Amino acid sequence: MSSQDEQIAQLRVAIAALEGQRAVLGGPVVEAALWPLREALAALEQPRRAEQQRKQVTVLFADVSGFTAMAEGMDAEDVAAVMNELWLAVDRSIAEYGGHIDKHIGDAVMALWGADTAREDDPERAIRAALAMQAAVASFQMTRDAPLAMRIGINTGPVVVGMVGTTGEFTALGDAVNLASRLERAAPVGGILIGHDTYRHVRGIFDVQAQETLVVRGRAEPVRAYRVLRAKPRAFRMATRGVEGIETRMVGREAELRVLQTAYAEAMGTAQTRVATIIGEAGVGKSRLLYEFENWLELRPETILYFRGRATPNTQNVPYSLFRDLFAFRFDIMESDTTAVALDKFRRGMAGALEPDLADVVGHWLGFDFSSSPAVQRLLGSSGLIETARAFLVRFIRTLAAEPVVVFLEDIHWADDPSLDLATYLVQAIPAARLFIVAVTRSSLFERRPNWSLDEAALTRIVLRPLSKEVSQALVDEILQRVNKVPARLRDLISDAADGNPFYMEEMVKMLIDQGVIERGVGSKERGSGGAEEQGGREDSAPITDSLNSDPLSTEHWTVRTDKLAQLRVPPTLTALLQTRLDGLPPGERAVLQRASVIGRLFWDDAVADLHQGPREAVGRALEAASARELLFHREPSAFAGVEEYIFRHGLLHEVTYETVLLTRRAEYHRRAARWLESHAGERLGEYLTLIAEHYIRAGERRRAAALLEQSAREALELGAYAVARPALERALALREAAGERDGPAVTAALIGLGQACLLLGDFAPSETALERGLAGARAAGDQAAEGEALAWLARIATGRGDYDRAWALAGAALPMGQALGGRLLALTQQRMAQVLWAMGDLAAAETHAAEALTASRAAGDMPGETGALNALGIIASDRRQLPRAMAMYEQSLALARRTNHLSAQALALLNLGNTAYLRGDYAAAADYAQSALERFQELGQQHNVSMALANRAQADIKLGHVAAARRGAREALALVHSLGAQPSVLWTICLFGQLLAQTGDTTQALALYGLARAQPALDNQLRVEIDEELAGLGLPPDEVAAGLAAGARLDLATVIAEILAGDW
Repeated sequence: MSSQDEQIAQLRVAIAALEGQRAVLGGPVVEAALWPLREALAALEQPRRAEQQRKQVTVLFADVSGFTAMAEGMDAEDVAAVMNELWLAVDRSIAEYGGHIDKHIGDAVMALWGADTAREDDPERAIRAALAMQAAVASFQMTRDAPLAMRIGINTGPVVVGMVGTTGEFTALGDAVNLASRLERAAPVGGILIGHDTYRHVRGIFDVQAQETLVVRGRAEPVRAYRVLRAKPRAFRMATRGVEGIETRMVGREAELRVLQTAYAEAMGTAQTRVATIIGEAGVGKSRLLYEFENWLELRPETILYFRGRATPNTQNVPYSLFRDLFAFRFDIMESDTTAVALDKFRRGMAGALEPDLADVVGHWLGFDFSSSPAVQRLLGSSGLIETARAFLVRFIRTLAAEPVVVFLEDIHWADDPSLDLATYLVQAIPAARLFIVAVTRSSLFERRPNWSLDEAALTRIVLRPLSKEVSQALVDEILQRVNKVPARLRDLISDAADGNPFYMEEMVKMLIDQGVIERGVGSKERGSGGAEEQGGREDSAPITDSLNSDPLSTEHWTVRTDKLAQLRVPPTLTALLQTRLDGLPPGERAVLQRASVIGRLFWDDAVADLHQGPREAVGRALEAASARELLFHREPSAFAGVEEYIFRHGLLHEVTYETVLLTRRAEYHRRAARWLESHAGERLGEYLTLIAEHYIRAGERRRAAALLEQSAREALELGAYAVARPALERALALREAAGERDGPAVTAALIGLGQACLLLGDFAPSETALERGLAGARAAGDQAAEGEALAWLARIATGRGDYDRAWALAGAALPMGQALGGRLLALTQQRMAQVLWAMGDLAAAETHAAEALTASRAAGDMPGETGALNALGIIASDRRQLPRAMAMYEQSLALARRTNHLSAQALALLNLGNTAYLRGDYAAAADYAQSALERFQELGQQHNVSMALANRAQADIKLGHVAAARRGAREALALVHSLGAQPSVLWTICLFGQLLAQTGDTTQALALYGLARAQPALDNQLRVEIDEELAGLGLPPDEVAAGLAAGARLDLATVIAEILAGDW
């Protein structure tokens, strides 16, 4: 916006503000203050209004209804005062959104956007003004008890603006104005009606309802109209395919669109989750297909909740960044929001499905820094935090998906691995819902993740191939719709070079416009500057003309300079074509785009100005020029307050632009980008650690990048995100080594963290290697805290391997350090001693150390540690057959887990309570506990634990005589563990059928199943003891038992499993 435009806008706002004070200050005072402002405004506007101009304008008509009824019985002066007050409020709304009040006509007003200065978002501004006007009227109605309402009509189109009539009134004339007036008359009272030409500019920004078509005098075709309901929470609009603002039809993808529509209808009709994956290379039309599908959805009668997430190359190593973007978009969370504001927005977004505490946990897991939330603090350091948060997210989506929900996941070939895994999990965890997920990707995703896919049973795969020659030529004609007759040579030139790629065709036409091969013209017949227009394969000697009429409102027509086609060099690839377009830019504009590409596909003008080291205003002008060339899109609202946000129109354009940045300059640009992000992230810096680290890596600042990755990994370890922490720490260590740093406190801490992450992922060998190196570094530095932590984790590895002597030595060496330093290290070392002693069978000593671990955890405020210590004390008491004490420990553990919203700990405590109740002979309580545990394990998606809870419930049902329920539960458990390949659990579940058969008197079959289980290599000692106890309880002669067991040993395990699942046992 020029400085003159800014002055005009400021004057209009000032005038509207003064008008709003008329009732307070009085008419004479306001008029005196307004006079110089109006004079200044008139002086600025007069030159541009002197001549009539043809312009694209958005026209608003509004009419007040209820005026006549209200005026009855009122004094004329009172009526005038009321209406004046109303118009002040309404006019203020128009001015605030940049509109020009053309005129008041009785109880109606006409306003224009784009008459003086055109803006890209004029149609959006007009609708937002209309919504504000309706809100102002509603407020006025309540405060003044005035029975008034308003109808509003809006239309966008070409008009003539300028001075008309003997008075020299500045106004707009044309069919677009007439249609706006007609829409106002057709609008419902209190409603806003817009025409199709306005609607196509604002798709995705407002909730609208398609209306019956309007028959308008003088128009051959009915007029499409839409009622505006409200603004969407946050909009992201990508322009439709086209060139120079021309809206083009989708060509050649109609069948694929029908597939999408059918898949959506199936998801909604059957209430079964469905997924559509659109696969295609850059420029082949993925975004356009998605755009058309969104347009179709928007006009459906049902209310649809939308979620949209987009991956970018910058965030490929940022865990859960795709889903963080999805929720930031949905809940309108800006990057510049304070933590408190972001937390409030997230809670409000989750309200109705999740309580605030539960929402906090989900948000923190997905990458928002909500560590200040007490709910999050209670779970930090717990291995179950991720499973708990994931279960809450499933609960949220399942609740919402009782009604239609559509999720768009775009550019997932750049998505981080945790996001891809989460997408797969959600589809599997929510099979029955009115949920439709659309994933868009290039085929390169399957090079990186060859086995990745969403649930095949719910998947519709749409592979976009290049367009055929015939369809390509039709698309060329569509793009060049303003050329009167497209020369065959040009059509062939573009379609042959594009090789079926729609984006290439569009960029080729733009290049031809840039190079003057295609010339734009307006008005009556225009002549090109030479050459001949080719038609139907022959050259015509007539001069180049377009068949235009003299109407100043006629559509702009283009002329093809065929004389320039022969000399044209056609870029062989899409990349080369984009490079050619970039090379044709003014040097200053190209330099700005290059610096923008360093920041990422999504960037901000202030950041570019920092890299460019030039005035932000100059950068802004260059970015607006690039937007006008359709290289960029302007995004609103910006993620950072006070700056403008842009996005490269296409991911490939961003990549090509970045590749043009000189290698010698990239490091400095990335360094500046990192520092800009650091300075603007504020108190939410923790959310951007990995992204900032990527910039520092490219800047060559390895130590700084390593420190950020290590900080990110520490937070991931606290979350229990071990798969996220491990690669971050591996990269950090590699960076430090590349920087010549092979030891020191930072390296030691990273090694111990890496060892912990690998261990908790079940990868013992690299864990032991990292911990041994970390232990050596700690000892060399005399760091007892690090040494004690490394020893404690090494003790856990030894315990897991069954090397109890080594485990005892390591834990014993760590304990004095924990006792000396206290805090969480003391709790950790005491816990490790308890684990080793329990594994060695010294239950009394194990109980002593577990009690010390409990005391230390409480003193340190470590709730996850406290929960674990209580659970350990319960297990030890149960093993010692101190069943009342075991119940007490588990109940305390359950109460604490509930207080911290720790679902996994709740489920485990309930399972253990059920086991203990069973041992006490309270089978009804055992069944209830098992059922409660089952429900939580199902919500968590812990399939193996689900099978355990099913089996425990079935075992209690056997004792209660609930034979049918026991058989169903045991069969369901067997099916699950068999699918998981958990052989020890398979054998235990088969023995449940043995108990069931014995309970019903079929001891022969029971003995056969026990014999089959005893003959399997996967039989563990605990199950062997349980089988022996069951055999002793049968009271059968030893010979009969031996014969029955021998018969069972000859059975085939796979056959028996199949028979049980088929109901034959």
